[in-house]
Amino acid sequence: MKEKDEDDRGILIRIISNKDIQKGFGLFAIALILAFTSVTTTIETDVKDEEVGPEEESFERIHYPRYTVRNATLELDFEPDGDSTTHSEAEIKVLNASYDDIWETTWNQNFSRTIDMTDLDGTPYYLSFNVTNGTLTYSYSVTYPNKPYSILSLPAIVFTLVGMVYAFKGRGVILGEIKMKRMEEERKKQMEKRKEEKEETSEEEDEDEESRKVIYEGDKDETGSKKGGADHINFMGLPDESEGENGEDDN
Repeated sequence: MKEKDEDDRGILIRIISNKDIQKGFGLFAIALILAFTSVTTTIETDVKDEEVGPEEESFERIHYPRYTVRNATLELDFEPDGDSTTHSEAEIKVLNASYDDIWETTWNQNFSRTIDMTDLDGTPYYLSFNVTNGTLTYSYSVTYPNKPYSILSLPAIVFTLVGMVYAFKGRGVILGEIKMKRMEEERKKQMEKRKEEKEETSEEEDEDEESRKVIYEGDKDETGSKKGGADHINFMGLPDESEGENGEDDN
């Protein structure tokens, strides 16, 4: 268990100290910061003020974020010409992207009005004003959530991909080092095992040698000469002929 804990600590140290993995984690951290920044939402308000004088026409495109708009209003204030002999009129239209009217009105007297653009049947895209003998002042404002730093998501993706490359490169280096270490440990274990087997074999040979020596010593008499009988029997188990002949000669 202790050896395993030491191995785990060794692997952790390798991971922390590997330069490629350090670069990979650094790039991941930068990518994470950029990603969080890119989704940061702010509330913005766009305002457009303009005055349309007598005998003037105005056609303006307005900013209206359809899916995120919170509030959009159009404030109108028309003042006709003070001369009673002239005809004053202001024609106001709100058009969609196809230039179709979604709201319109015509005034010929002093009039002020605020229109809630979010209640219109359609998406406003253009404002059209035509004034005859009078002055029209309008103010268009729209409030909407916006992600001004969304462009940062692109470098975040790039940093993530590069970080993955460095991380996998460092992973390959660490796995190679771990494999080499295990192979070295296995080689050492095999060498130790062979050494132990060699020592055991040497001990067994020494024991056999001692046993043979004891047996050999036990076959000698007190004067150091071999005992008769057993040493004069040939490999067939019969007495040696020379011993028999010597016996007859003695008789």
